[in-house]
Amino acid sequence: MSSVPSQRVAIDAEAVAALAREPLDWQWGSLGLGCPDGVAPAVLHGADLFSPGVLLPAMVLRSAAVEHNVELMASWCERHGALLAPHAKTTMAPQLMEWQAARGCWAFTCATPAHLRVYLRCGVDRVFYANQIAQDALLGLELRGQL
Repeated sequence: MSSVPSQRVAIDAEAVAALAREPLDWQWGSLGLGCPDGVAPAVLHGADLFSPGVLLPAMVLRSAAVEHNVELMASWCERHGALLAPHAKTTMAPQLMEWQAARGCWAFTCATPAHLRVYLRCGVDRVFYANQIAQDALLGLELRGQL
């Protein structure tokens, strides 16, 4: 087994939940022509992707498949004594990060200040920054223990 710390990363559940209450508007490109500005994401849960107003392509996730994959990866890491620090930039989905944190990932990996800003806004308390720290603002975060 690994001798590295196994404490899991924390994420602010309220900050993530607040995203579901943020109104969507015209800036969300695939929202759909028939969807009024200011609709909350929760209203769209289970929407018919084949209805006339939906703009394609649109990405959807099967929550059971995502949960299965999160569990599979976490189980593999546990069996092999590995710490998991998923590169969350792939999805930039704090809700998925919350699932991964709940299942025990050690940190989240990012490579740009923009990604780091999203992680910190969601209350992520451990980030592995996979890039050079070449800006004074990032160095300040590192010195304060936020990076």
